[in-house]
Amino acid sequence: DPLAAAARALEMAPAIVRLAAQAAVPPDEAARAWAAVGESFHLPGLRLAATQAPANGPFGTRAKAALLDDLADLQTRLAARALKGALPQAETAMRIAQEAASRPDLAGVTVAVRELSRIA
Repeated sequence: DPLAAAARALEMAPAIVRLAAQAAVPPDEAARAWAAVGESFHLPGLRLAATQAPANGPFGTRAKAALLDDLADLQTRLAARALKGALPQAETAMRIAQEAASRPDLAGVTVAVRELSRIA
């Protein structure tokens, strides 16, 4: 659905604009770095898995929201490193992220975010 895709892109626009300002690059360059690290590190899949995961208990919704915030922050930090040409190799973290992105499980996404945060 094109409208849903556009809404997701707009949701990330403020983070991309902040990234552009912090890195002193044009917004389109920041957007390309954002998208590239997202694809490389399976971040859209992790975001989808977190969104689709059941959120049980009184803190489930808050936990999911916090994890989605952490994913956005992670993507910003990885994109900033990419813009500096300082993105490390992270095959293990990427493999964990790919595996976690394949199923809606908050624990899996949390582990992947933690692994990716070590390199961000």
